[in-house]
Amino acid sequence: MRPLIGINCDVKARQRRLGDGRLLTLNPDIPKWVVAAGGIPIVLTPHVTKARADANGHPSAPSPDLDTLVALVDTLDGIVLTGGDDMDPAAYGELAHPSIEPLDLERDVSDLALAKLVLDRRLPVLGICGGMQLLNVACGGSLHQHLADRSVDVYPDLLPVHVDSDEAPGDHDVVVEPNSVLASILGVAALRTSSRHHQAVHRLGRDLRVVGRASDGVVEAIEATDDRPMIAVQWHPEDHGLDTPHARLFHALVDLARRRTRHAPLRSDACVPRGAVPARDPLTSVDP
Repeated sequence: MRPLIGINCDVKARQRRLGDGRLLTLNPDIPKWVVAAGGIPIVLTPHVTKARADANGHPSAPSPDLDTLVALVDTLDGIVLTGGDDMDPAAYGELAHPSIEPLDLERDVSDLALAKLVLDRRLPVLGICGGMQLLNVACGGSLHQHLADRSVDVYPDLLPVHVDSDEAPGDHDVVVEPNSVLASILGVAALRTSSRHHQAVHRLGRDLRVVGRASDGVVEAIEATDDRPMIAVQWHPEDHGLDTPHARLFHALVDLARRRTRHAPLRSDACVPRGAVPARDPLTSVDP
Protein backbone atom coordinates (compact mmCIF):
# COMPACT_ATOMS: atom_id res chain seq x y z
CA MET A 1 0.00 0.00 0.00
CA ARG A 2 1.39 3.40 -0.95
CA PRO A 3 1.75 5.71 2.05
CA LEU A 4 -0.08 9.02 2.33
CA ILE A 5 2.36 11.91 2.65
CA GLY A 6 0.99 15.24 3.80
CA ILE A 7 2.55 18.50 2.54
CA ASN A 8 1.80 21.84 4.15
CA CYS A 9 1.39 24.80 1.84
CA ASP A 10 1.68 28.58 1.89
CA VAL A 11 -0.78 31.47 1.64
CA LYS A 12 -0.19 34.43 -0.65
CA ALA A 13 -2.22 37.48 -1.60
CA ARG A 14 -3.87 37.29 -4.99
CA GLN A 15 -2.57 39.37 -7.85
CA ARG A 16 -4.64 42.52 -8.23
CA ARG A 17 -6.20 41.41 -11.53
CA LEU A 18 -7.73 38.41 -9.75
CA GLY A 19 -9.42 40.51 -7.11
CA ASP A 20 -8.96 40.65 -3.36
CA GLY A 21 -8.28 37.52 -1.36
CA ARG A 22 -5.60 34.92 -0.83
CA LEU A 23 -4.40 31.81 -2.61
CA LEU A 24 -2.86 28.58 -1.34
CA THR A 25 0.52 28.01 -2.98
CA LEU A 26 2.99 25.13 -3.16
CA ASN A 27 6.09 24.36 -5.21
CA PRO A 28 4.74 21.63 -7.55
CA ASP A 29 8.09 19.82 -7.55
CA ILE A 30 7.57 18.68 -3.95
CA PRO A 31 4.47 16.51 -4.61
CA LYS A 32 6.16 15.28 -7.81
CA TRP A 33 9.11 14.05 -5.77
CA VAL A 34 6.79 12.37 -3.27
CA VAL A 35 5.13 10.49 -6.13
CA ALA A 36 8.51 9.56 -7.63
CA ALA A 37 9.50 8.10 -4.25
CA GLY A 38 6.34 5.95 -4.14
CA GLY A 39 4.10 8.06 -1.91
CA ILE A 40 0.72 9.70 -2.45
CA PRO A 41 0.91 13.46 -1.78
CA ILE A 42 -1.86 15.10 0.25
CA VAL A 43 -1.79 18.91 0.27
CA LEU A 44 -2.75 20.29 3.69
CA THR A 45 -4.57 23.59 4.20
CA PRO A 46 -2.77 25.85 6.68
CA HIS A 47 -5.98 27.28 8.11
CA VAL A 48 -6.76 24.70 10.80
CA THR A 49 -7.51 27.30 13.47
CA LYS A 50 -10.30 28.63 15.68
CA ALA A 51 -11.25 32.27 16.01
CA ARG A 52 -10.81 33.83 19.45
CA ALA A 53 -12.04 36.99 21.18
CA ASP A 54 -10.71 39.03 24.09
CA ALA A 55 -12.65 39.89 27.25
CA ASN A 56 -14.43 42.69 25.40
CA GLY A 57 -15.50 40.45 22.55
CA HIS A 58 -12.99 41.84 20.07
CA PRO A 59 -11.23 39.39 17.72
CA SER A 60 -7.78 38.28 18.85
CA ALA A 61 -5.10 35.99 17.46
CA PRO A 62 -6.49 32.62 16.32
CA SER A 63 -5.68 29.40 18.14
CA PRO A 64 -5.00 25.99 16.57
CA ASP A 65 -7.97 23.67 16.09
CA LEU A 66 -6.31 20.72 17.85
CA ASP A 67 -9.18 18.26 17.35
CA THR A 68 -9.06 18.75 13.59
CA LEU A 69 -5.27 18.66 13.50
CA VAL A 70 -5.16 15.38 15.45
CA ALA A 71 -7.71 13.83 13.09
CA LEU A 72 -5.73 15.11 10.11
CA VAL A 73 -2.38 13.80 11.33
CA ASP A 74 -3.91 10.41 12.07
CA THR A 75 -4.86 10.00 8.40
CA LEU A 76 -1.23 10.38 7.30
CA ASP A 77 1.75 8.03 7.14
CA GLY A 78 4.35 10.79 6.79
CA ILE A 79 4.68 14.51 6.14
CA VAL A 80 6.83 17.11 4.39
CA LEU A 81 6.99 20.45 6.21
CA THR A 82 7.82 23.27 3.82
CA GLY A 83 8.79 26.89 4.45
CA GLY A 84 7.74 30.32 3.32
CA ASP A 85 8.09 33.70 4.99
CA ASP A 86 9.27 34.18 8.59
CA MET A 87 7.50 32.64 11.57
CA ASP A 88 6.52 34.84 14.51
CA PRO A 89 9.55 35.07 16.87
CA ALA A 90 7.11 35.13 19.80
CA ALA A 91 7.04 31.35 19.34
CA TYR A 92 10.59 31.26 20.73
CA GLY A 93 10.24 34.16 23.16
CA GLU A 94 11.67 37.03 21.12
CA LEU A 95 10.46 40.31 19.66
CA ALA A 96 10.42 40.61 15.87
CA HIS A 97 13.47 41.96 14.06
CA PRO A 98 12.71 44.76 11.53
CA SER A 99 13.70 42.41 8.68
CA ILE A 100 10.91 39.94 9.47
CA GLU A 101 8.48 39.21 6.65
CA PRO A 102 5.72 37.44 8.58
CA LEU A 103 3.91 34.33 7.54
CA ASP A 104 0.16 34.39 7.15
CA LEU A 105 -1.05 34.44 10.78
CA GLU A 106 -3.36 31.45 10.53
CA ARG A 107 -0.66 29.42 8.82
CA ASP A 108 1.85 30.40 11.49
CA VAL A 109 -0.45 29.26 14.31
CA SER A 110 -1.57 26.08 12.54
CA ASP A 111 1.90 25.01 11.35
CA LEU A 112 3.49 25.22 14.80
CA ALA A 113 0.75 23.09 16.36
CA LEU A 114 0.98 20.68 13.41
CA ALA A 115 4.76 20.30 13.85
CA LYS A 116 4.37 19.56 17.57
CA LEU A 117 1.72 16.94 16.84
CA VAL A 118 3.85 15.33 14.12
CA LEU A 119 6.79 15.02 16.50
CA ASP A 120 4.65 13.70 19.33
CA ARG A 121 2.98 11.14 17.07
CA ARG A 122 6.42 10.16 15.75
CA LEU A 123 5.11 10.64 12.25
CA PRO A 124 7.98 10.39 9.73
CA VAL A 125 8.79 13.97 8.75
CA LEU A 126 11.05 15.72 6.27
CA GLY A 127 11.56 19.43 6.97
CA ILE A 128 12.62 21.64 4.06
CA CYS A 129 13.96 25.21 4.43
CA GLY A 130 11.56 26.99 6.81
CA GLY A 131 10.20 23.55 7.68
CA MET A 132 13.54 22.78 9.34
CA GLN A 133 13.33 26.02 11.32
CA LEU A 134 9.75 25.17 12.30
CA LEU A 135 10.77 21.77 13.65
CA ASN A 136 13.58 23.31 15.68
CA VAL A 137 11.21 25.83 17.25
CA ALA A 138 8.61 23.12 17.87
CA CYS A 139 11.27 21.32 19.93
CA GLY A 140 11.96 24.43 21.99
CA GLY A 141 14.76 25.96 19.94
CA SER A 142 15.18 29.42 18.47
CA LEU A 143 16.33 31.12 15.28
CA HIS A 144 18.80 33.76 14.22
CA GLN A 145 16.24 36.25 12.95
CA HIS A 146 18.67 38.02 10.60
CA LEU A 147 22.02 36.40 9.92
CA ALA A 148 23.57 39.58 8.57
CA ASP A 149 23.44 41.00 12.10
CA ARG A 150 25.68 38.16 13.28
CA SER A 151 28.29 38.49 10.55
CA VAL A 152 30.86 40.00 12.94
CA ASP A 153 30.46 38.11 16.22
CA VAL A 154 29.28 34.67 15.06
CA TYR A 155 29.64 34.25 11.29
CA PRO A 156 32.54 36.42 10.04
CA ASP A 157 32.67 34.49 6.74
CA LEU A 158 28.92 34.67 6.09
CA LEU A 159 28.01 33.48 2.59
CA PRO A 160 25.98 35.82 0.33
CA VAL A 161 23.15 33.24 0.24
CA HIS A 162 22.72 33.80 3.98
CA VAL A 163 22.19 37.52 3.58
CA ASP A 164 19.08 36.78 1.49
CA SER A 165 20.26 38.85 -1.43
CA ASP A 166 18.26 38.30 -4.61
CA GLU A 167 21.47 38.80 -6.59
CA ALA A 168 23.40 36.10 -4.72
CA PRO A 169 23.72 32.65 -6.33
CA GLY A 170 21.76 30.07 -4.37
CA ASP A 171 24.23 27.20 -4.77
CA HIS A 172 26.65 26.38 -1.97
CA ASP A 173 28.26 23.33 -0.36
CA VAL A 174 27.10 21.58 2.80
CA VAL A 175 29.32 19.27 4.84
CA VAL A 176 27.41 16.33 6.35
CA GLU A 177 28.21 14.96 9.80
CA PRO A 178 29.67 11.42 9.58
CA ASN A 179 27.77 8.63 11.33
CA SER A 180 24.50 10.57 11.11
CA VAL A 181 21.16 9.41 9.76
CA LEU A 182 21.48 12.11 7.11
CA ALA A 183 24.87 10.75 5.99
CA SER A 184 23.45 7.23 5.72
CA ILE A 185 20.57 8.53 3.59
CA LEU A 186 22.59 10.73 1.25
CA GLY A 187 25.60 8.43 0.98
CA VAL A 188 27.96 11.40 0.65
CA ALA A 189 30.15 13.45 3.00
CA ALA A 190 29.33 16.76 1.29
CA LEU A 191 27.05 17.97 -1.48
CA ARG A 192 26.12 21.01 -3.51
CA THR A 193 22.82 22.51 -2.36
CA SER A 194 20.43 25.27 -3.37
CA SER A 195 18.99 27.79 -0.91
CA ARG A 196 18.80 31.46 -0.03
CA HIS A 197 17.72 32.51 3.47
CA HIS A 198 18.37 35.24 6.04
CA GLN A 199 17.38 33.15 9.07
CA ALA A 200 18.86 29.97 10.56
CA VAL A 201 18.80 27.69 13.57
CA HIS A 202 20.30 29.41 16.62
CA ARG A 203 19.50 27.63 19.89
CA LEU A 204 19.04 23.95 19.17
CA GLY A 205 15.78 22.33 20.21
CA ARG A 206 15.39 19.50 22.67
CA ASP A 207 16.70 16.08 21.53
CA LEU A 208 18.08 17.44 18.25
CA ARG A 209 21.58 17.58 16.82
CA VAL A 210 23.26 19.43 13.97
CA VAL A 211 24.26 17.13 11.09
CA GLY A 212 25.07 19.59 8.31
CA ARG A 213 26.72 23.00 8.05
CA ALA A 214 27.64 25.41 5.28
CA SER A 215 31.25 26.58 4.96
CA ASP A 216 30.45 29.69 7.01
CA GLY A 217 29.19 27.58 9.93
CA VAL A 218 25.46 28.19 9.42
CA VAL A 219 23.33 25.17 10.34
CA GLU A 220 22.00 23.43 7.22
CA ALA A 221 20.64 20.13 8.60
CA ILE A 222 19.34 18.72 11.88
CA GLU A 223 17.97 15.38 13.02
CA ALA A 224 16.53 13.81 16.17
CA THR A 225 18.79 12.15 18.73
CA ASP A 226 15.99 9.90 19.95
CA ASP A 227 13.77 7.48 18.01
CA ARG A 228 11.66 10.11 16.24
CA PRO A 229 11.88 9.60 12.45
CA MET A 230 12.81 13.19 11.63
CA ILE A 231 15.27 14.69 9.18
CA ALA A 232 15.37 18.35 8.22
CA VAL A 233 17.46 20.39 5.79
CA GLN A 234 17.71 24.12 5.18
CA TRP A 235 18.21 23.73 1.43
CA HIS A 236 15.75 22.76 -1.31
CA PRO A 237 16.35 19.14 -2.41
CA GLU A 238 13.53 19.45 -4.95
CA ASP A 239 15.66 21.95 -6.90
CA HIS A 240 18.02 19.13 -7.90
CA GLY A 241 17.60 16.12 -10.18
CA LEU A 242 15.89 12.87 -9.30
CA ASP A 243 19.19 11.10 -10.03
CA THR A 244 21.06 13.07 -7.33
CA PRO A 245 21.56 12.25 -3.61
CA HIS A 246 18.89 14.85 -2.79
CA ALA A 247 16.15 12.53 -4.07
CA ARG A 248 17.12 10.00 -1.40
CA LEU A 249 15.59 12.24 1.25
CA PHE A 250 12.14 11.69 -0.24
CA HIS A 251 12.74 7.96 -0.68
CA ALA A 252 13.84 7.70 2.96
CA LEU A 253 10.69 9.52 4.10
CA VAL A 254 8.38 7.27 2.06
CA ASP A 255 10.21 4.12 3.21
CA LEU A 256 9.77 5.14 6.85
CA ALA A 257 6.11 5.96 6.21
CA ARG A 258 5.51 2.49 4.77
CA ARG A 259 6.81 0.87 7.94
CA ARG A 260 4.97 3.12 10.38
CA THR A 261 2.14 1.92 12.62
CA ARG A 262 -0.52 4.59 12.66
CA HIS A 263 -2.30 6.04 15.69
CA ALA A 264 0.49 6.13 18.26
CA PRO A 265 -0.83 7.38 21.62
CA LEU A 266 -0.92 11.15 22.10
CA ARG A 267 0.65 12.74 25.19
CA SER A 268 -1.51 15.21 27.06
CA ASP A 269 1.11 17.96 26.62
CA ALA A 270 1.65 17.42 22.91
CA CYS A 271 0.58 20.91 21.90
CA VAL A 272 1.00 24.03 23.95
CA PRO A 273 -1.12 27.04 22.95
CA ARG A 274 0.76 30.14 21.85
CA GLY A 275 1.77 32.18 24.86
CA ALA A 276 2.04 29.24 27.23
CA VAL A 277 5.53 28.20 28.35
CA PRO A 278 5.95 24.45 28.85
CA ALA A 279 8.64 22.99 31.06
CA ARG A 280 11.71 22.37 28.92
CA ASP A 281 15.13 20.85 29.23
CA PRO A 282 18.06 23.29 28.92
CA LEU A 283 18.67 24.27 25.32
CA THR A 284 22.02 23.94 23.64
CA SER A 285 23.63 26.69 21.55
CA VAL A 286 24.72 25.57 18.10
CA ASP A 287 26.75 28.65 17.22
CA PRO A 288 30.23 27.68 16.02
